[in-house]
Formats: sequence, C-alpha cells, structure tokens
Amino acid sequence: LEETVPGHGPMLFTTPGTTWYNLGQAGVEAILARRCREKRLHIRAQEDLEQVAQHILDKDLDDFCWSLDFDAEFLERLFSNGFLPICSRLAGSGSSGSSAEPLYVLLPKLHRQRCLLWPWHTLRVDRGAKKRSKQFRISADAAFQQVVAGCMEQHGESWLWPPMRELISTIFNRQQAEREQRRERGEEEASAEAAQVQAQAEVHSIELWTESNELVAGELGIMCGTMFTSLTGFYRQAGTGTVQMLALAGLLISSGCECWDLGMSMDYKVAMGAANVPRRTFMTLQRQLRRSRTVQLPRGSGREGGAAGTSAHDAIAHVVSAKSKAAEAPGSAVAFSAGGAPGVAQKVVDDCCSDAASSSIGLNVQSMVAGEVAGAPDAPADGRQRESSCCIAL
Repeated sequence: LEETVPGHGPMLFTTPGTTWYNLGQAGVEAILARRCREKRLHIRAQEDLEQVAQHILDKDLDDFCWSLDFDAEFLERLFSNGFLPICSRLAGSGSSGSSAEPLYVLLPKLHRQRCLLWPWHTLRVDRGAKKRSKQFRISADAAFQQVVAGCMEQHGESWLWPPMRELISTIFNRQQAEREQRRERGEEEASAEAAQVQAQAEVHSIELWTESNELVAGELGIMCGTMFTSLTGFYRQAGTGTVQMLALAGLLISSGCECWDLGMSMDYKVAMGAANVPRRTFMTLQRQLRRSRTVQLPRGSGREGGAAGTSAHDAIAHVVSAKSKAAEAPGSAVAFSAGGAPGVAQKVVDDCCSDAASSSIGLNVQSMVAGEVAGAPDAPADGRQRESSCCIAL
C-alpha cells in the first residue's frame, strides 16, 4: 500500500498487482468518471474545498462526491470544510469480479439534510440512562484503536475499510503527538489562539468504561472549532450506547462546544432531540463555528493509568443543569456553552429566522429552537442504533 504514483502519493485505493493497480490512478479515474458522468462530482486533493462546497450548494448537487486521493491532509481538509467522508469498496471490483482485486473509493458526503443537536437545550435526557450512568466513566482519546475495533466488531468494516483506517489513525496519532509536544513546551494556549482564523478538524475517540475498566461503548468523532461531528460508534451492553452519548453531551457542553453534528437523521437521534437543517443552513453554521479555536476535550488516562476519564453520571448531570439554566433564562431559545452565554450558533439562528427569503429554513430552525426543555420522556431502551455505510454503487 505504500507504493506511490508520481503526483498522487500512495495508491491506497487498491493493492499491488491488481488490475486497478496496473491501470494507475489516472486510468481508474477515467473509468469512474465515465460511470459517474455528472451524477457525482469528482474532487481532487489539490482543489479549494471552500469553492467545491459552494459549487455543490449553488448547483444543488448530489450528497456524495468521489475521489481516489486517499491522503491524510486531504481528509483533514474535507472534515474541516463540513464534508463527512466515507470509504466504499465497490462491489464486483476487478476484471473477474473477485474480492481479491479491491477498489476503494473515497466518498465525501455533504448531506442535503444534516441532523443536529443545536441549540443544546433541545437535548432530551433519558431518565433510565441517567440512573444507569452511575456505574460508568467517560473519557476522550484514551483508547482510539480499541474504539476502532469496537466499531468494526459491531458493524463490520462498513466505511472503515483499510485505506480509511490507515488515514484516520495517521491523523489521530499525529495530532495527539503534536498536542503532547505543545503541552511539554507550554504552548497549548498560544497555539490555540493562533489557530482562530480557521480551525483544523481534530480526530477523537470517546470511551465508556465500567468500574472494572471494561470498554463497553464508544465512538469516533471530529471536533472542528466549536462543532463536534459523530462518525460511528458501538456498544457492547444494552443501554450503554445511550449512556455514552448523553455523557459525551456533558463533556461537549462543559468544554465549550456549541453544536453536535450527528450526520444523517435516524430515529434514535430524533428521540434525543436532534432535528434536520438544510445543507445551506448547516454550511453557514459550520463556517461560523470553525472560526473559533477548536475545543479541547479532557483526555482520559486510559486503562494503564487506572480508572479512565470522569464520572458519566456527573457529565450527564452537567447536561441537566445547563438545560435548567437555559429554561430559566428570559427568551430561553439560545445556544449555551460552558459559561451559559449565547454563542455563535445563536447568531446563525437569528440570521436564518430574519431572512425573509429563507422562510422555510427559518421555520425549521425555530421549531428546533423551541424544542422541549423540561421533563423529556425516556428514550427507547437502547437509543444507540448505528447507521452503517453500505457499498455505494457509482
């Protein structure tokens, strides 16, 4: 996988010796371009992704684009520009249709509808999960590879095919090493301030542990500015997925995160209080929130250091407390963060709701802002269902 093509870097989209490998990247791209025609946009690593995203908005293009550029810096930029990239293995790859000749395609997705928990007080707290949470602890970045393994255990390789696993692990390891170097030099805050022009997306793992340090749930996600995006996750015991998500909400709020991006809408997300917003509204919000320095999640100590993370019950209690403060505030439809003050997200709400030309967007946002604050009913017994990406035919 490390052999390279001049001008393109590693050929991670296939393996040496296959038909695809012998064709080379340009040859495979020509075949895919003919198959896709104008249905899906071909994105290359060297392109200006801000302009690409604007083109998708202006032309109202399909959710999915495609690329063969499996490059860590490209993937970071996709995340930073609001795309949710997945990796697909094309069915029947190779001249013989054999799985021995895999063809992996990167599919950056910019959803027409994005499911958001925003503002935070729309989040509904499951009473049963809150009670169960006393026996668990929540951490961030304590067991990245174990979380990747857990996601594959529950969903199979799904979108985490080998090239994607390699890239996302590379990004995580490099970013963690950079954070550690800055911490050792005492440069964390100065570096964060310097990054305010446009935040860089950072890869995270979230872990839920038992008192005996057993990993029972977790997820992979991206923080860009003050927006957190969930990618995929798993759970190993009934109900632990819901506990993990609610405890994560507590970590996000206490750290200053303003919006939780859940990607594609699903029933369990709606049950938690999330709602869809149109693609243009999402992109406006994402561009606003990435102007802030990227939120730093508290790091867990991992299993080697004893009990990982912090009390999941305390984290969920922080959600309940923040919701109560929002409910008591005059005109409580505001986005709150660690300090309880209206954040950047509220400006986007105001802009959308006051734009007469976007009345349908305004209605959608207002209905979300008016979400129930107190006394939310219990969610389903285990709200943590998970979407798994199927093989997408080009």
